[in-house]
Amino acid sequence: LGAFSSVDKAESEWTRARGRFPALQSLEPRITPVQTQAGRLFRLQAGVPDEAAGKSLCDNLKGGGQPCLVVPVK
Repeated sequence: LGAFSSVDKAESEWTRARGRFPALQSLEPRITPVQTQAGRLFRLQAGVPDEAAGKSLCDNLKGGGQPCLVVPVK
């Protein structure tokens, strides 16, 4: 759902997105720190049961203007 410069910004985006998209209401956010060439970022993801659910959710979010990318669990 995005990458942010702080945990607070990622949490704020989760709150905003949940307010816009009912499909996120039953999901839990996952905020993961990552080190990039640009510095430390915090990835905001929504945990879903499988890749098909992720694709369906992303289609729903993209339809409402929310960037989304399915990241399969390895």
